[in-house]
Amino acid sequence: LEELIYGASSFHAVVKPVSVTMIIAALAVLYINTDQTRAAGEAALSQTYQVYSISDDQSGAKNLGLSLVNSLIIVCAIGLMTFFIVLLYKYKCMKLIIGYMVFASTMLLGFLGGQIFYVAINKYMLAIDQISFYVTMYNFAIVGVIAVFYQKGIPTFINQAYLVLTSVIVAWQLSYFNEWMAWALLIMLALYDLCAVLTPCGPLKALVNLMSKEDAPNMPGLLYEAQLPANATRPGTPGRMLNNNAPSESRAGAQQNTESNESAVDGVDTVGENTAGANSLVDASVPEMIQENKGVAETLLTKHQSKRSARRNEVSEGEPSSQIDRHAQSEKSATSVPSPLHESQHDQSERSASTSRTITLPLAIAKIYKLPLAAPGSLGASSLDTSSRTAYLQQEFSAAELQMSVQVKLPRSGGRIERTLNKKREPQYVVYNKDGEVKRTLVVGKEGTVLEIVRNEDYGKPDPSDNTIKLGLGDFIFYSVLVSKAAGSGFAAFIACFMSILTGLGGTLVLLAVYHQALPALPISIFLAVIMFVLTHYCMEPWIQELWRAGPFYV
Repeated sequence: LEELIYGASSFHAVVKPVSVTMIIAALAVLYINTDQTRAAGEAALSQTYQVYSISDDQSGAKNLGLSLVNSLIIVCAIGLMTFFIVLLYKYKCMKLIIGYMVFASTMLLGFLGGQIFYVAINKYMLAIDQISFYVTMYNFAIVGVIAVFYQKGIPTFINQAYLVLTSVIVAWQLSYFNEWMAWALLIMLALYDLCAVLTPCGPLKALVNLMSKEDAPNMPGLLYEAQLPANATRPGTPGRMLNNNAPSESRAGAQQNTESNESAVDGVDTVGENTAGANSLVDASVPEMIQENKGVAETLLTKHQSKRSARRNEVSEGEPSSQIDRHAQSEKSATSVPSPLHESQHDQSERSASTSRTITLPLAIAKIYKLPLAAPGSLGASSLDTSSRTAYLQQEFSAAELQMSVQVKLPRSGGRIERTLNKKREPQYVVYNKDGEVKRTLVVGKEGTVLEIVRNEDYGKPDPSDNTIKLGLGDFIFYSVLVSKAAGSGFAAFIACFMSILTGLGGTLVLLAVYHQALPALPISIFLAVIMFVLTHYCMEPWIQELWRAGPFYV
C-alpha cells in the first residue's frame, strides 16, 4: 500500500508537466509549420542523420529495414557520446561538461527557438522588425541558460518552464523525421533506454551510480525535478525517532562498515545515505553533555541512492563513509564553533595543524574517514599496525583504543577537521567541506562510538529537497515526438498515444516505488503508445470512417 501511495503521489507530481509538454509540442508541430518547412526539415534531417535513404518508391519491408538500420546507427552514436560524458563526469571534468551543455543549450534556445519563431512570423504574418526579433531571441536564450544552469535566485517555475520549452523545441525539430524513421527511432531508443539503465555495463546506470555518491558534483539541466506532496514519503525511509531507553550500540560508528563505501576520494570517503543501517537507537555511552537533554536519539543513516541530488554540489570530499550516530541536542549545547578565546594553546596549535593538512584526531574518527597516518613509525601504540599509513584500517580496536589520539593527514583538495571545545571544555570535532562550510560536529563516546550532534529544533525536520521525483529531459522529448507524430494522423491517434504514455509512466513510477532504484521511463510508455497507435490508425479509424460514411445511427 505504501508503494502504491508513493507511486500515485509521484505520478500526480509529474503528470502535469509531461502532459503540458506533449500538448504544446503537438500543437507546435501541427500549427507552426507549413508544407515548405516540413519538406525542408525532412530533407535536412535525412541528409544529416540517415545513412540509407528512405522513399515512398521503395517497398514497405525495405523502408522498415533501412529505417531500423539508420536508427541503430543513431542509437550507437548516442551510446558512445553517453559513455564519453560518463568518463568526463567520473574524472570530474565538470567545466568541460557544463561548458558544452551551456553552449548547446544556448544554440538550442537561440537558434532552434528562433527558427520556430521565424516560421510562426511568416505563417501568421506577425509584425516585428529584425532588431526586435534578435533582441527577443537573445534574451530568451540567455535567461534560459541562467535559469537552467545557474538556478540561484531563480524561481522554480521559471526553471521548469524552460525545461519544458527546451523539450518542445527539440521535439519540434525531431518531428521532421519521416514516418518510417520516426517510429523506428522511438522503438530503438526505448530498447536502448532499457539496456542503458538496467544492464550492469549500461552508460546511464553508470552515470546514476556516479551521481548518487555524495561527493558527486551537481549536473544541472539533465533532470526535471517535481516536488512531491508533504505527506508522500519514500517507501523504506525510516522516520527520526526519539527514544531514551533503547539499548546501547558498541562501537557502531567506528568499526561497522568502514570499508562499505566505494567513493573514497584522496583517502577520505563521503558520508550520507549510502550506508547500511536503518535502525534508530540510543547509545548509553553518550557523553554527559548530551545525556543531559531528554530529547536525545541516535539515527543510523539509510541507503537511498537517488536522495540529496539537489545538494550534491554542497558535499565535500572530506566526509565519512561509515555509519554515524546522530544525536539531538538543545540549542543551549548546539554545535556552533566556539570562539578561539575559549581554546587552549594546545587547541590553537591543532587548529593551525589542520590548516597544514595534518591533525591529531581520535582513532575512531580517523578510521571512519579512512585517513592515512602522518607518521607511521612514531606513534608508540603497540596495538596499532604501522606497517603502512592505512594498515590500521583493517584492524578492530577496543573502546579505549578507539579514543586514543593519532596524527593523520587530511586530503589536499578536500575538507578539514578542527578540534574545538564546548562550553564544558569537552572536545568536539567540527567537519568543514572544501568550501569552508560547517557540515557537522562529531564527538567520541565512551564506547568508542562516533556521534553527530544536531539541534533539537532541527531534529526530525524533513528536507524539502529530498522529497522530489526526477524525470530525465530526454523522456519529455521523446514522449512529445511520439505524440506529435500521432497527432499528424488524427485526433483519435493523438488521444490514444497520449493516454498510453501517461499509463506507462504511471506503471513505471509504481515499479520505481517498489524496486527503489532508477528505472527507464521510456520502454513501457513507448511500447504501449506504439501498439495503441497501430491499433487506432489501422483498426479503429477505418471503422469510425465506415460508420461516418454509412450515415447516422439512432439508438
